[in-house]
Amino acid sequence: MSIIKGILEEELKRLEELSTFYKEKISEAPSGSISVKERGGKRYIYLAHREDKKIIFDYVGKDIPEVRDALNERMRQRKEYQAKLRQVKENLNYVSEIAGGDTYDDSLSINGNVALGHAEGYGFGWATLPPR
Repeated sequence: MSIIKGILEEELKRLEELSTFYKEKISEAPSGSISVKERGGKRYIYLAHREDKKIIFDYVGKDIPEVRDALNERMRQRKEYQAKLRQVKENLNYVSEIAGGDTYDDSLSINGNVALGHAEGYGFGWATLPPR
């Protein structure tokens, strides 16, 4: 039984590291949505997001297709990382329940991170860190 417990502890640690990785990537990516405004006959890109009940528009730059496409790509990646982080947290809960009978609590984790996915044909699958 101690071998299984060791494997579960290693998996918890791996999931926590994965969770930290995804949280860092999410914090680096822009949030909100792209807004293009026309002023004086020229188009400008703004990043719209909420702060409390207010909508804030942060200036990005002139409406250049390459800039807009790059911003869209970073926002798409953010959504992917958020989905992967949700999977990791589900996996943490699952492994935590098996290891100790309790569900995973993000605030009690060493690094504050974990992840788990669903493989086709099986009830679950394990998420892995993307290559750097």
